[in-house]
Amino acid sequence: MRSLTSFFLLFIMTHMAYAEQLNSATAKWSPYAMESEESTLNGIAVDIFNQIISRSGHTNESTLLPTKRLNALFDTNKIDINFADSPNWNPKRSGPQYVFSDPYMHVAEYIYFKEGNDLTVSQPSDLNGKIVGINFGYYYEDFTPFFKKESIRTYESHTANKLVSQLSAGRIDAIFLDEIAFKHLLNEENLSPISFKRGKQLSMAPLGLKIRIEKKHLRAKFNQVIAELIKDGSIKQIINNYTTPNNPSGIAP
Repeated sequence: MRSLTSFFLLFIMTHMAYAEQLNSATAKWSPYAMESEESTLNGIAVDIFNQIISRSGHTNESTLLPTKRLNALFDTNKIDINFADSPNWNPKRSGPQYVFSDPYMHVAEYIYFKEGNDLTVSQPSDLNGKIVGINFGYYYEDFTPFFKKESIRTYESHTANKLVSQLSAGRIDAIFLDEIAFKHLLNEENLSPISFKRGKQLSMAPLGLKIRIEKKHLRAKFNQVIAELIKDGSIKQIINNYTTPNNPSGIAP
């Protein structure tokens, strides 16, 4: 009996030795990371990360922060993980103080137009003389020279909802937005998918966990759990929870 008790104590102590209390954060980004009126966090990235933490056996406290403060706290090792980031969104540098997990999903950005707009865009100059809506602070390398000389005018907003409503009202000619955010916003604004059309793909970014170098030992387990969540359909179901159309008459373009 004593040996059995010792075995269970050893098992519990070993498990506890591997469990860690983590601090994580990301920027507000609908529908990936949002905050309810009760100050609880939800969204695609939040729900996926909670599953990763739970299945990995760790505990975690997450917050949403302005981008500048988020990066400053991460860079000074006050935050262990940015749970919704991409290698594509970080400058290339030697000896980075972080590692990335395997991606848990990919974010595809497109140009969206109002239905009936016959404009076709294959290169940035095709938007000369037009007004394009973008999220405040977002960077589009191929379009930046045109934005700077204002041959393509920009309408910047801190909320993607405003971009969709301005496009719907015909006040701007196009918006740059990721596909999942676009589908989610159609539901929020109660807009019909057939009122819009999708144009040129702008990017395809892998989305994963940006982990401080001090916590890189966690990456292998995180990658294992991410693979399990993809295989058993959990991630697909979480995404569907935020993008299933309210109006069954069509799907987002």
